[in-house]
Amino acid sequence: MTLTKPRFLRHAPMTFVGIDRHYSMDDTKGIPDQWHEFGPNMDSVPGKQGNVGYGVCHGIDGKGGFDYLAAVEVLPPANPPAGYSVVHFPERDYAIFTHEGSVETLKETMGAIWQDWIPKSERKADTSVGFLERYGEGFDPKTGSGDIEVWVPLTDTGANV
Repeated sequence: MTLTKPRFLRHAPMTFVGIDRHYSMDDTKGIPDQWHEFGPNMDSVPGKQGNVGYGVCHGIDGKGGFDYLAAVEVLPPANPPAGYSVVHFPERDYAIFTHEGSVETLKETMGAIWQDWIPKSERKADTSVGFLERYGEGFDPKTGSGDIEVWVPLTDTGANV
């Protein structure tokens, strides 16, 4: 797979609200159902910012497990509806990769980032934070494609991005 060259951005802190589930790297088949549950309710989340959805991968346990939040960004302080969770990402630098294709091939882009780009990059990923899948305004949930980015938090090196 050919990975797009990332762009770099320093972003202010972000707060996300959504439905949280735990997965293993070997079994992520429940994520589409999670989005089917959350998607129809995205617009009713209090404090929602913009028309963008996020897959917030966090709580990476080092044993092949992680938490995945199907979410929207909100203005803090978050006031989530019952059954929803809140995840905060601090201010930091990001390497942002455009994903070409559908969500069905997103795992290939992730593999290229983590197994090829990160080991060869002068910048280091901050795996303690997790990472973001950003589904922009051009994303089509019916086809599962268009306007998808992967945001990888970078360690704070003090370098300009």
